[in-house]
This record gives sequence, structure tokens and C-alpha cells, in this order.
Amino acid sequence: MVDKKTIFVPPPKPPGHATRQKQIALAVVLVLLAGALIYLQFFNRDTSHDILDVRALSGFDSAGEPEIHIQKNGALLLIFKVFPPADINSKEAWLAQNFTKQLSDAVACKVVWEENEIFRIADPKPETIDKVAQFIASYRKTYANDLR
Repeated sequence: MVDKKTIFVPPPKPPGHATRQKQIALAVVLVLLAGALIYLQFFNRDTSHDILDVRALSGFDSAGEPEIHIQKNGALLLIFKVFPPADINSKEAWLAQNFTKQLSDAVACKVVWEENEIFRIADPKPETIDKVAQFIASYRKTYANDLR
């Protein structure tokens, strides 16, 4: 007699079985990507522009005095609440053209006017903060004739 061998044939897979596995794999990949993005955003971000200290200045505009923001990377931001001050609007163009150069000369560092109210000193010297404070405090007295 001839031996009959039984061949096992697995039952057919239910419809959508492969699609479900693909969905699970895609979900795992998306969770891993989201985790990587969260890590990069919160734990591995550039902190060099973080503000370490803020110092208020006086003498420039009684309606809104500027502040110096000291960044972690050593740069300084001179931030005005309003620039130019409201009481010298007639000399707005003159002030806009001359202020950056005057400040740069006073502190002996390169000053960049980044936005309407923000001036950056990227490579300040140790005495730069004091020089900025002195420049701001004496600005109206020093340039009184030019502001009229």
C-alpha cells in the first residue's frame, strides 16, 4: 500500500491582514520620528541665543527706556520699546541714519541694526555694557543740537 502524506495547507488569511500589519509598522515609524523630533526640539536645541540677564537703561526715552539683553553666546541686544522716541519724530530719518554709527563709535564694537527696535553687538568687550549704558544716558545731552 502506498503511504499517503497529508499536506498542510494553512487557512486563508482574513481580508485586510497585510494592510493591518503595514498600518502597525507605519504607526511605529511615526512614533519613533515624533520622539526624535521632540528630542531635537527640546533637548538638543541651540541655546546660544538664550538670554542670561536683562539690564534696564535710562536717559534715552522717558516713555520707554531700552534694555540690554545679554545672551548665552556673549552677544548683546539693545532693545528699545519705541525707536526712535516719540518726542523726536521730526528727526526720525536723521536718527535712523546716524544712531548705529554713533553707538558703534561709542562702544568701539560693531553694531548691527537688526529690526526697528533691536540693535545687536555680536562681539562685545568686557566694558561694552557700561559703555552702552553711558551712551544711552548721555545721548540726549550729547546730540541735543542734532535732535532739534
